[in-house]
Amino acid sequence: PSLPDWNRTSLPGPLSLSLSQAHHLLLARSDDGGGTALPMAKYPDPILRIPSSPVPLSAFRRRSHWRRLRSIAEALKRTAREEGAVGLAAQQCGIDASLIFIDGAVSAAGTGKGVAKRSSRNDERRDDEGGIFLVNPRIVRRSPESKMKVWTEECLVLPPGFRAALLRDAEIVVEYESLGRWDS
Repeated sequence: PSLPDWNRTSLPGPLSLSLSQAHHLLLARSDDGGGTALPMAKYPDPILRIPSSPVPLSAFRRRSHWRRLRSIAEALKRTAREEGAVGLAAQQCGIDASLIFIDGAVSAAGTGKGVAKRSSRNDERRDDEGGIFLVNPRIVRRSPESKMKVWTEECLVLPPGFRAALLRDAEIVVEYESLGRWDS
């Protein structure tokens, strides 16, 4: 059945772009150097079922690799904001990288408290406009099952107006790598 105002996708090219391929795609699309948004998969795009790969530690060791990762992260942020997303994973844009952007204006809102804990020692630098990038996030602690909350959730990859009632943790602790190393 056809849904009004719904355009499903099947992202072109390989099922997942590497960080290098994604960076080259961004360079090819950015004619003015101002940056560009990424295509975003919509259900039932097969890319949404493929787990992402960890970002290699080499992306943090060499400044040129870090800049490539940072440009992809900035494009992810632009895409999230253009689409009105609370958060967006690189995999939702066809990029095989465990990288998530969570918009700071909304990440602290809600019924549960989210706790983010970094595994690196660099000070976390939030985006000037709010928001945070999580590289290789790992849930290291969850609330007990007895404290789970019923949550009504919407997602931009699903048809408009589709809402699902889910059980979600009341609280989680997430460790992740930061993009802050070369920011100063």
